[in-house]
Amino acid sequence: MLPLTLPMKDFAGREKISGSLSKVLDQRGAPAGHDPSVGDITYYAPWGNLALFYRDGQLRQGIGSAGAVRWRHRGPRRAEA
Repeated sequence: MLPLTLPMKDFAGREKISGSLSKVLDQRGAPAGHDPSVGDITYYAPWGNLALFYRDGQLRQGIGSAGAVRWRHRGPRRAEA
């Protein structure tokens, strides 16, 4: 399935989601749920799609971790003493 290019749309003001993937991902042995953080890439089994979180989510059944994107903040920095 990789490499993969997917159109994404905003969902719930905290994540970008794809449409359904062409194949169901095997989640045997995965936890029943996941508590996503900023940068997490997740798979939502009930819809069969991927999501990229730009705000923290909450623990949900059916969400599995598929990886993460970590970036450095490029905005203004606070002075440290």
